[in-house]
Amino acid sequence: MPENDARIDHGPVEPFLFQAALGDVWKDLPTSLLRLHEVSDVHRAAGGARVDRGRGLTARLVALLFRFPKSGTDIPVTVTMTRRRGKQSPGGEIWIRDFGGRRFRSHLSPAGPGRVQERFGAFSFEIALLHSDSGLQFDVKRGWCLGIPMPRFLLPGVDTREHEEGGRFHFDVRLASPFTRALIVRYRGWLEPKGEGEAIRPPPRRYR
Repeated sequence: MPENDARIDHGPVEPFLFQAALGDVWKDLPTSLLRLHEVSDVHRAAGGARVDRGRGLTARLVALLFRFPKSGTDIPVTVTMTRRRGKQSPGGEIWIRDFGGRRFRSHLSPAGPGRVQERFGAFSFEIALLHSDSGLQFDVKRGWCLGIPMPRFLLPGVDTREHEEGGRFHFDVRLASPFTRALIVRYRGWLEPKGEGEAIRPPPRRYR
């Protein structure tokens, strides 16, 4: 082969984190979910949300610990997802969520077929990704605090869903107390992948 026709082999392309976890059903996700989870380097999405916080002592303490956003409507949201390529976390992602200036961070990593693990500081949770015609549902299966397994009765009640509506990615996350199932926080809204400097359309009225 002539020298100027030689091609460089960069090796196999690594699948995205959610693509690797979901396997064959990845391709069946709605387009907006695929675009949101196609994180190969640094990926930014922006949109709007409504946040409702619980009023009990447990809700206030947990919200303070995890830096969950305060209640509000029409809150601008930015999510920055960064692919991790180091030996410590191959295929993992760092997510920084910004709700009107209130930021909280988590680290997602592979956890086997159909599952990912998400870490918030000292707490880690193994999550099953359940595919349906409307999108994805996240089901918390196990948890650890400082690496120590948590009994099931201490796991929070989590109801997290992602779906497409009007061509947009929508999310709905509800976190409840492990004992009373009282609301700790619920945030729901929409996101669109964005490049630097791109304008953000106003949120739909359903989140006001």
